[in-house]
Amino acid sequence: MILMLGEVELGMCLLYRSNLSDGIDNVALQDMFRKFRNVLSCKVAMFEDGKSKGYGFVQFETEESALAATDKLNGFTVADKQFIYRDVQV
Repeated sequence: MILMLGEVELGMCLLYRSNLSDGIDNVALQDMFRKFRNVLSCKVAMFEDGKSKGYGFVQFETEESALAATDKLNGFTVADKQFIYRDVQV
């Protein structure tokens, strides 16, 4: 399900990605979004024991790159979990 993208300072776009599989870490998240270019950072939220909290953030340089990613990954499933996007309020 695609909702809206939140814009952060300097015109960069931050995408909140929830419903992540337990096996997705920062590197795997980066690999998923790399093909959409202009990825500035990827971060999976982790518990102190190193296990994923099931959500993460992808920061894009441009709104166009963020929109391309959401358009292409809408309905995409990884490890039996479907992508879910949310607004990011900064």
